[in-house]
Parts: sequence; structure tokens; C-alpha cells
Amino acid sequence: SILFPRRWEIAFMLFSGATITYILRVNMSVAVKAMAEDPDIAWSDYQKGLILSSFYWGYAFGMIPAAKVAQKYGAKYMFGLSVLIPSCLTLLVPVACRNSFPLALFIRSLIGLFESACFPSAYFFFPHWVPVEERTVLIPFVLSGMYFGEIIGFACSGTLVGTPIVISSVNVGGWQSVFYIFGAVGILWYPYWYFFAYERPEDHPFITKEELALIHQGSYESVHSNSHDSKGSMLSHSLFKSTPTHSVDEEGSSDAHSTHSHNSFLFSHNSHNSNDPRSLSATKNNNNHITSLILSHSQSDGNMRTVSLLSEAAELQVIANGTPWKAFFTHPAAITLLVNNWMYGWIGFTLLSEMPTYLTDVLGFTLESAGFLCVFPYLALLISTLAFSRLFETLQTDYNWQVRTVRQVAQFTAFGGVSLGLVVCGFIVDPYSAYSCMIIVQFFLGAIHSGLSCAYNDVSPNYSSVLFTVGNTLGATAGIVGPIVVSLCTESLTDDNWGWKVVFLSTAVMASCSLILWAVFQSSEVVPELNTPIRY
Repeated sequence: SILFPRRWEIAFMLFSGATITYILRVNMSVAVKAMAEDPDIAWSDYQKGLILSSFYWGYAFGMIPAAKVAQKYGAKYMFGLSVLIPSCLTLLVPVACRNSFPLALFIRSLIGLFESACFPSAYFFFPHWVPVEERTVLIPFVLSGMYFGEIIGFACSGTLVGTPIVISSVNVGGWQSVFYIFGAVGILWYPYWYFFAYERPEDHPFITKEELALIHQGSYESVHSNSHDSKGSMLSHSLFKSTPTHSVDEEGSSDAHSTHSHNSFLFSHNSHNSNDPRSLSATKNNNNHITSLILSHSQSDGNMRTVSLLSEAAELQVIANGTPWKAFFTHPAAITLLVNNWMYGWIGFTLLSEMPTYLTDVLGFTLESAGFLCVFPYLALLISTLAFSRLFETLQTDYNWQVRTVRQVAQFTAFGGVSLGLVVCGFIVDPYSAYSCMIIVQFFLGAIHSGLSCAYNDVSPNYSSVLFTVGNTLGATAGIVGPIVVSLCTESLTDDNWGWKVVFLSTAVMASCSLILWAVFQSSEVVPELNTPIRY
């Protein structure tokens, strides 16, 4: 356990599960062209657009219900089934595609429906397993499974599509092997998850006391005030869970001890620094659950600002029943987040689904090479995500950038770079130059994780996961619309590839409109209307 800590084992299993789900998502993007050329299938461009978008029909519908089910019944089996069931369904795709196009659409939408539980359930593990000081390492590592899955899926699918595999005089290779092989990988992965994954570290039979103590030390429930001092640094406080009860001394360290008291009590934490204007207090009820958590922060104008924060236990009792749904769809700050998330989904999911088609139909690459060439744009996205996050962290901590400045520059870098790159890409004739431009587009898109992806927690720390799920659901609807729109444009505007030029130009216009909203309404402060539980 010293050589391979159990928390890293859990992180690796989550990473590998996310990788498999994304491989199952992108394999159709590579195989669809070869499938359309199969005499038994012979899909039109419009049908190709439908089959690519069908995954997101179920994916968009299932995310919010999946998050609620995971919260109520636990996340271990939800995450495991989000890999196992899509893997089993993937084995049925070749038969469905050869026999019935509506059946193929139904199978792909079911794959999306069950995969929608992957990340809502994965987020359940983070507060339980990840120490505070390791969150910037472990959580991005798990989420990078998305990009790793895209890289593996594109590279291997492109090779498999052109490789015959003969078993007992039956050719199971070509495009159908993409579904058979990756479906089998997901099925083989599930027993590893079933027998070795545990929702909480206390339940793991082989975890050491040292590692358990490390995980418990300040890692249980991190609550962020999203208040900012004069230098723009975010104030963050960690709250220990109720079992076992911890006392918090004036240095912020903890001493675990069991308690059998049934009386309500109050604990508070104040900084040892007399110049630090922050104080944290919490009240627990008779069941040892946090009922209130108040952070007080003296602002530069002399006024005291208080922010109500809630623990995970109280979230189950209060937050879940008081979600400010109306404000999510009416407040300008929330609308800005949702519109930008939809735009991110349009860019990300449309490029994810249509890039192989663009490389083959427009740039003239072979199908086998297109699958391999799709790797490098997503490798650039993976690298830029880590690089931009480090860059903006340095600008904030070492050069006193305000958090709002970081969010603004990050978002403008992402959408501005994508818009300019796509417009240029649409009018470049040389295929290698256009491909290089596509890599640059994906590189700029990585900056969005320092803008939009962080902004949910800025405005609504109590409901950031719920608001993010709503935004991600809207982003998935863009994944439904995008491939269909691309297919309609490329079918009706065939002269000089104007179909793709219209797609790229319209994307740039929509991204510019999203940035106008971002510049005007984006906030790096807590928005009370989005953060306070509502009594219905």
C-alpha cells in the first residue's frame, strides 16, 4: 500500500472506466464512413449524422436522473454499470446496423443513456477518497481519462477498420471489430471494479491506518466560500465529516475522537493571524449532522460579508430539497454559464463526432490515417488543459491576478482561439495546413477548464454540481444537434466545401455571442440567488 496507495488504485479504476466510456463513444465516429460504404448498410450523409448524434439523445436525458440516483443509492454500482451495460450494448451494434437503422439508433441512444451516469457517480468518490492537498493532482488525473479514451479510441479504431480478422472462416474484422473488441474490454474491466472498488476508504479491507489518517486529515468535505481577498486569492476552508467527530484547533489541525453526545453544539475556527479577517463557524444537530456553516469575511470597505455554506450531510437534507431551479434559468449569471456550456458542447462534441469525416471527405486523408490523425488534436487538448491551468494559477498567485480576470482571459482564450482557428481552417486549401490548424483549435480549447469549468463553483458553491449537471446536459444537446446540422450543410452546400465553411463561420459567430455574455455577466463572486436553498 505504501508503493501503491489505495486512493491511487481507486483513482486509476475511475480513470480506466472513464477511458473505456469515451472509447465506446468515439468508435462510431471512425467506423461510420466504412459502415456507410458497406453494401448491407449504405447510409446517406443524413443517416450518418443521425447515428452520430443518437448517442447524445440518451446521454443528455440521463445525466440529471443519474446524479440523483447516485446520491440516493450509492455510486459504486452506478459507475460500474455505466461501463458494463454500454459495453454489452456495443457488442450488439454491428447486428443492429445491418438489420435495422431505427434499431441502431435505439442501441446507440441506450449506450449514451447508461454512460451518462459515469461522471455524476465518479464525482461521488472525490470528497471521500482524495486528500485536500492532492485534489489538484488526483481529480484532473481521473478526468483526463476522457482525453485518453479519445486518443486510444481514434488511434485503435482507425487501425481496426482496415484490418481483417478471420475466426473459423468468418471475417469479424473491419469496422465491426471496433465494436466487438472495445465492448469486450469493458466487460473484462467490470470484475476488477466490482471486487476492488470501495465507495469509502473506511470500507477498504487493505488500506493502512497511515493512509486512512492522511485521507481523513482535512479531506472529507471541502467547502469554498469563493470570497477573495484584496490580492484575489480564494479563501478555502475544510470541514470534517460528522463520523468520527473532529475537533479543530486554532491552527486548523484536527484531532479525531469519538463522541456520544446528543446535544447540539457549535464549533468555530478563527485564524491565528490577527490580520486575517476570516472566521468559520458551524452548528450540528442531535444526529451529529451539520445544520449550518457560516463563513464571515471582513471586506476591504469595512463591511462584514457572511456566506452560508453547507456540508455533505446537510446537502442531503436541505440543499437537495431547496434547489433554486428558477434562478438557474432566469439569473443572468446562470444563463451565461449555461449558454457558454452549450457552446462548449457544440464545439467539443461536434468536433469529436465529425473530425474523422472532415479529415476524409474534405482534407482527403484515408480512413485508416484519419483515425490516427485524430489522436494529435486531442493530445494537444490534454496538454493544453494542464498547461493553461498551471499558467493561470501562476498568474493568480505570483502576479496578483484577480479571479475574475483569470476567468475572463481563460474563456476569451478558449472561444476566441477556437473561433479564429476554425474560420482560418475553413478557407485553407492545403490539407496539412488545415489539419495543423485543427490541432491549434483544440489546443486553445483547453483554456476553458480555467474559465467555464471553474466558474460554477465561483457563483454557487452549494449547488455547483447541480448547476454543472444542467449545463453539461445542455452541452450534450449540442452534441445531438451538431452532427445533424453538419450533415444537412454538407449535403446541401457541396460546392467548394461551403457546407463546412458555413459550419465553421456559424460556430465562430455563436462563440462570439457567448463571449459577449461572458464579458458582461460572468461573476467570480457567490451569487446568493444561485447559492441559497429555497423553501418550496
